[in-house]
Amino acid sequence: MHNLSDKPLVKEKFSKFINSYDKYAIIQKRVIQDIEKTISKFLKSQDIFNNKNILEIGCGTGFFSKEISSIFSNSKIIFSDLSKIIINKLKSNIKKTNNKYLFKVIDGEKFKLSKHYDFIFSSSTFQWFSFLQDAINNFVGHLSSDGYFIFSMFTGDTLKFFYLFLQDIKKEVNIPIYYKYKDIIKFLKLNNLHIVYSKEIKYNIEFEQANDLLKMMKYTGTTGLKLLQNNLTKSDILKIDKLYYKKYNFVKEYFFSSIFIAKKIT
Repeated sequence: MHNLSDKPLVKEKFSKFINSYDKYAIIQKRVIQDIEKTISKFLKSQDIFNNKNILEIGCGTGFFSKEISSIFSNSKIIFSDLSKIIINKLKSNIKKTNNKYLFKVIDGEKFKLSKHYDFIFSSSTFQWFSFLQDAINNFVGHLSSDGYFIFSMFTGDTLKFFYLFLQDIKKEVNIPIYYKYKDIIKFLKLNNLHIVYSKEIKYNIEFEQANDLLKMMKYTGTTGLKLLQNNLTKSDILKIDKLYYKKYNFVKEYFFSSIFIAKKIT
């Protein structure tokens, strides 16, 4: 178990800022682009994309969902998310080209699966899970023979310097713990999955001031939302600015996203 956030708060904040999410989801979009390139490179046979049963966990506003629906245009797809508001937003963003799409409002960590899927997808969602290994066990148990489990999640030292600087000015703050890349590899291997591809990718992004970084965090939920409930004062933000400028001469932060393609061994 880790302490990144609590689910009710995640649901509340993502739903509240849904209309701002797309504007600020810069890193999430870059991650999805890298997932798409990886799928194109390692899954080249068009046969594996035809007439499949697909599940997406944590679909959000639909960046990844649109790509999934494009690749698997004649397949049955279940799009799921924690928030009804987000699911309704997704419905308006996805062109329903057939009657094979289903939309479910459900916590992916508590999803009681009743069937098997040829592909299970997720992007930038699993970092919110409290018991990731249990969730992976559940998903893999409902993969079809030769099925694929493809996902990304924020890991490791994501937002490391922000958290360190925050602790400098607020000693009582507990830094959120992201799952480590090596631990996720371990979870997958315990399920006897063949890891087709895995990589932890480092993304950097620059801002003029710390407040711009905080806006991105606020509107996308990249970090532990529980941490930001103790509102930072203007003085706090100025102190964080100074610490960034002392280190980099501008506000620069790093995000680490791990991408995995795993196949069920039959």
